[in-house]
Amino acid sequence: MSYLNAVYQKFPLFFLLAHLAAGLGYCLYIAWFTTTLGGDTLEHIHSSWLVYAEFVPYKDFFQHHNPLLWYLFAPFVGLHAYGLDDNVITSSVVTAAILASFLTYYYLYLTASRFLTGKRGGVIAAAIAFTPYVLVSVVNFRPDNFMVAAFFAGLYYYFGYLQEKKLWSLSLSMLLFWASFMFLQKIIFTLVLLAAVTLYLLCRSRILWRDMLYALLLPFGLSLLFAVWLWHHDILSVWYQSNFTFNLYIPELFAGRRVGEFWTELRLLLAGAGLALVFCWRGANLYFKILAVLFVAELCQRLFYFSAFAYYFYQLLYLAALLSAVFLEEKIFKRCFALIYVLLAALAFCMYEPAVYNGNIGSRAGRFYEPLNKKILRYITPCDYVLNGDGTLYNLYNRDPHYYWNLLGQLDVIGAEVGIRPLMDINRVILTYKPKIISAAPYRSKYASERGIDIYVHRPDMELVSKYYKHFDNSDVLYILKPEYSRLKCDFDYKQRRYRAYD
Repeated sequence: MSYLNAVYQKFPLFFLLAHLAAGLGYCLYIAWFTTTLGGDTLEHIHSSWLVYAEFVPYKDFFQHHNPLLWYLFAPFVGLHAYGLDDNVITSSVVTAAILASFLTYYYLYLTASRFLTGKRGGVIAAAIAFTPYVLVSVVNFRPDNFMVAAFFAGLYYYFGYLQEKKLWSLSLSMLLFWASFMFLQKIIFTLVLLAAVTLYLLCRSRILWRDMLYALLLPFGLSLLFAVWLWHHDILSVWYQSNFTFNLYIPELFAGRRVGEFWTELRLLLAGAGLALVFCWRGANLYFKILAVLFVAELCQRLFYFSAFAYYFYQLLYLAALLSAVFLEEKIFKRCFALIYVLLAALAFCMYEPAVYNGNIGSRAGRFYEPLNKKILRYITPCDYVLNGDGTLYNLYNRDPHYYWNLLGQLDVIGAEVGIRPLMDINRVILTYKPKIISAAPYRSKYASERGIDIYVHRPDMELVSKYYKHFDNSDVLYILKPEYSRLKCDFDYKQRRYRAYD
């Protein structure tokens, strides 16, 4: 009996570790051997390329995120100019996003094992946070992965300061919170709440005022430098409009589904977190209570504001995983039916999302973008302008003929309404820049269509299109510039980091 009990005590830990290891291996398989060129991956590779080419975000091209991701990856994406294969670039940046996500799981493990339960509880927290629906988002190159990783790493060192009162730990946490914001501005809601918690702890002398002032020096200095950079490029107001005013309009693009589905795994984790709040609150430590406050606030935000896609639930899911781990470790895994729970969870994992095991996740994420981009890359040079289509994106390393370049008919409509830049005259753009690839289909306003109104934002003049273009690859809407209007040669100016076209 004691032998069986010993086996039972070890098995859940082994299973959960294997679960994480298999998940990491599968994510890397997706990154390198399947289609991973989703829309967000395209967007941020292209933004990184533009930054490498010394274009300034918000000034030279539209973006509505903070810029840290593009500046970090610009040197690597810029290797495309030196001949690095675009498949290697895509797989590498997706791998970086995957590793950032698994870094988050590592800090979930550290947080739970050091501040909440024990090592087994830490493994539980990390493992149950990795679910099939999250996997769909993990294998995309987007700032959310890095924002969340920086935040939970910062939270771990924040708790470390509360435990040991070491200044370096508090300073590192503040720097990581700053980095989290610079990856993506939407973390600001969580940071404001954490600031309120911090103020309470300062008043209760759990955090020393002197230490906090020292810890804020570096983030404050970096923020000041960022503000000076924005002021130097005369984009301070545009940055604010793009990152805050503009993004308040984004939920209106998804009026029909402002809150995404609470899939099975998240419901289980929310139930686990709720049970933890009920049965583990009494006698809980400060760290548990801070996590509980963050969890409740995040749940309210997801329920009543906007969360149309899986990656909007990252923070909620990970906070729920930490709280659920406490409940599972203290109330469940010491009971005889714990093994049954684990096995049922494993079965649900395997059956709920078959794409995890048959390799279709990558194909599903990029089934449109990948073939289209591969075809287009064979016909264009980096000197060519490329005009993206109606709500679609296929320009990776080429110049954009207008300030708005991504999700035309969506983002440009909001940007014009906010007052960032007016809408382009598509026919003037075609006549002036003669993009190598265009979409001649009318561009509908998604912003209006969500309200039952059919409005065409851009209508290409088909006589103009017929004069300069011919159908591309038997497509009904895509056109390629006729050879007689194309530049013949294209060289890269390594000093200016620009491609130069000449006849």
